[in-house]
Amino acid sequence: LQFEVDMNGKRNAWEAVNLVPFIDSEKIQHAIKSHCPESKLTDKEKKRNKFGREYLYQYDPSNTSNIPSSFPAAGFEEILCCESSVSVYNLPHRATKGPIRLLEGTEALG
Repeated sequence: LQFEVDMNGKRNAWEAVNLVPFIDSEKIQHAIKSHCPESKLTDKEKKRNKFGREYLYQYDPSNTSNIPSSFPAAGFEEILCCESSVSVYNLPHRATKGPIRLLEGTEALG
């Protein structure tokens, strides 16, 4: 699959934004169900595919702890003096009920 990359003044390709084309969610759902039905997944894969908590990672110069490697067999080293903190993030509740609408002056793609 080929798609455009928006450099937006960036110098390195990894800084760019990938412009991925629209994906038809019904086609994706059908492909998943036909090629990888839920019955073929391990318990670990089923757990991975469920929604979980959201976490907020922030720069925190007062935290100088080391983070152990998540995958040392692949050569990922531990992070020394991490200087970040993590906390559970609770999404704010919507003030209004009903459908979400586009902002005035915007239009849906498609």
